[in-house]
Amino acid sequence: MDQTIGLDAKKRESSFCEEKIYPLRRGERNNVVLTVQVRADGAPYDLTGKEARLVGTTADGKLIGPCPLEISDAKAGTGSLTLPASMCSAVGTTHAYIEVREGETLVETTDSFACKVLECADMDAEQAEEATPLIVELRDAVASAKRAAEGADAAASHQPRIGGSGTWETWDAAAGAYADTGVAAQGPRGDAGPQGAPGKDGSDATATDVQIDGTSVTSNGVANVPKAGGGELGVVWVDRSGRNGVSLGTDGELRLNHASNALITARSGSRPITASNFDDAVQSAMCDGEGAAWTAAEQAAARSRMGIDAAIDAKLGVIENGSY
Repeated sequence: MDQTIGLDAKKRESSFCEEKIYPLRRGERNNVVLTVQVRADGAPYDLTGKEARLVGTTADGKLIGPCPLEISDAKAGTGSLTLPASMCSAVGTTHAYIEVREGETLVETTDSFACKVLECADMDAEQAEEATPLIVELRDAVASAKRAAEGADAAASHQPRIGGSGTWETWDAAAGAYADTGVAAQGPRGDAGPQGAPGKDGSDATATDVQIDGTSVTSNGVANVPKAGGGELGVVWVDRSGRNGVSLGTDGELRLNHASNALITARSGSRPITASNFDDAVQSAMCDGEGAAWTAAEQAAARSRMGIDAAIDAKLGVIENGSY
């Protein structure tokens, strides 16, 4: 519920002229927002740079506030606040006013407003006595539910585990630690099943020998697999550096390292020539004179494919006809 009143710094002394707000009941709180328009002889009071606070007394003479107003329009002298619960602490008429301060200095006060505080229905002693066991029971139920929820959260975050002795441990919320249940986490060992013959397909038997092409390479429980070479079966060794064309990458992938143009020109190394640089190899062999010598027939065939012989015949015919 919102209410608005105007209070003037030109104070009215008569209670007959006193501003009033709607009555409240004892015990009410945080349900009334009061907007105050501060005036100075009827004109808006400029609250710029100032603080406005509500102060007063209850019906039984107790102090109310000071409670600061939230200034919404300083030039218009307007601010608001939620009425404090202390205004409704005693039955009777509560009186309050607004004080204006600059820092710690009190510079102005307004006239008062009144609020009538009505009685509210309370339980008598007999009703209170009847209700007390229910209230206690309700509090116990709430506390029990809270403990159960906390225990469930603790159990969810502390699952059963296998301890060092091979038994199950569960979380003890009261102790805040795991407790040994004494229950074995592993059942009794079953009877061993039948074992298949070593080396048979589909057998789960443990291997007792390692062979290469039917020849055992196991001695004293250790298998020594030889390196292949010279007609001997074994492990194939691949040069990691890649000097001979085939190498292993850092991820264990087998790679083919083709010859570079520099190696082709220099006739150096033993790396393969692939489709990507095959034409470069042919061009090098034909042009730089470092390849194998061609026979006369090969040279003639090459000139014929390139049309060189026809071009020469044409030139000779021109000379014979006296064109030069």
